[in-house]
Amino acid sequence: MWIYFIFAAGLGILFMMAAGTELPQDMEVKRWQKPFYQCGCFLIEHLERVGKPITEKQRYQLTLEKAAYVFMILFVGLGCAVAIEAAYGSGQLLLEKTQLQRPDQGMGAQVQELQVQVEDMTEVEDIRIDLKERAYTEAEKRALLEEAVSTLDTIVPGTNASVDEVRGKVELPTELLEGRVKAAWFQEPMGLLDNEGNITEELKSEGEILELKAILTCEDQEMEYRLALHLMPKIRTPWETLMHELQGKLREEQEKTADQEKLPLPQEVDGHRLIWMTPAHSFAGICVGVTILAAAFLWIGKEQEYRNMKKQQRRQMILDYPDILFKLGMLLNAGLTMQSAFRKVAMEYRQRRERQKTGKRSKKTIERFAYEQMLTACYEMQSGVPESRAYENFGHRCGTAGYIKLGTLLSGGLQKGSEGLTKILLEEAMLSMEERRQAAKQFGEEAGTKLLLPMTGMLLVVLAVLMMPAMMAF
Repeated sequence: MWIYFIFAAGLGILFMMAAGTELPQDMEVKRWQKPFYQCGCFLIEHLERVGKPITEKQRYQLTLEKAAYVFMILFVGLGCAVAIEAAYGSGQLLLEKTQLQRPDQGMGAQVQELQVQVEDMTEVEDIRIDLKERAYTEAEKRALLEEAVSTLDTIVPGTNASVDEVRGKVELPTELLEGRVKAAWFQEPMGLLDNEGNITEELKSEGEILELKAILTCEDQEMEYRLALHLMPKIRTPWETLMHELQGKLREEQEKTADQEKLPLPQEVDGHRLIWMTPAHSFAGICVGVTILAAAFLWIGKEQEYRNMKKQQRRQMILDYPDILFKLGMLLNAGLTMQSAFRKVAMEYRQRRERQKTGKRSKKTIERFAYEQMLTACYEMQSGVPESRAYENFGHRCGTAGYIKLGTLLSGGLQKGSEGLTKILLEEAMLSMEERRQAAKQFGEEAGTKLLLPMTGMLLVVLAVLMMPAMMAF
């Protein structure tokens, strides 16, 4: 029980330690989510001290988001586990009435598992009570136990040292050789052993001799098996003595109230009042397991989401590359300087993006990764980064061969002059158009492959609709 509270306390300490952590300025989170993001940011900062820092902005934001969601799940899961353990962890519910409902005839015997505690003692004992049907015949009270004929001499003594000193349970099998041979047991004197082979009577110190007889039957053949046992009193602790007396009282009540609907439970034993309880049942462990699995699946799902986002960005850059080259080439051909042309293309994209955000019909603004990196390059030049360096940084941030080449061309054009650069850009744009057509064709094939499974399912449904009437007609 305490382990759940320890985990919850550790999570609370982490929340307090991360309370003053500052989140990235461009990250907007709801107020109730802020503590979880602070914990994630606190954890990432400390892990970066011993590992490699996360330099990519999108990767950092995704890692922070995954960590925050994991902390959310842990917070909810551990909270539920603590609540469940606090409410049901002890699992000791007092029975309202010290009586058990007997099963009616035809329902079969039932087993009731209870716990009993003596009022002035700390021990708790598990009690297994076999509730038989409310009215039974003598034949229904007989029990047959199973064993093999050739090994009865070694099996009947059970865990006892020998047949000359029997203090524990005796094995009385009713079926032998996988049920092909039946055994019916008889005792002389009667009542010293119960149906399960346990000693039921209080014996004297010198013990008592018990004659066991088994009638072994195999179809129409019979043989008699006899064995003498020297039953000795069991050496019991005070607690075991109390439990033995309790079991005896339970058997007496079973016999007295065999035809009643309810079984009264004993209220005291040897002068001690009894407290009856149901066994403990706790689902806190299951709750913690589900919490860990949910956190793991969320982490994997966020990682897959990041990969899909990078794949989508790569597709965007392939499709936008010819357009950027055409725009830069046409603006340079119109007489603009390289920086002015680059800035104009980036600013036009920013204006278009702002119009999409303020538009009433626009639900979501679709950002173009390549243009976003152009804006970043413009901001770098405004902050004092050399123009050639900004172009090279732009190509490296995009990460594809085409954009790296474009950044190198723009940087080299500053040194060699822009003469001939317009022609190079337009020629590169024409070549990239063919690459874009090939990429668009590949994207279409991938989309068709994804639709193959739903289309197959629809085909099976149509076939089933067509064939069901014909099959029902037969």
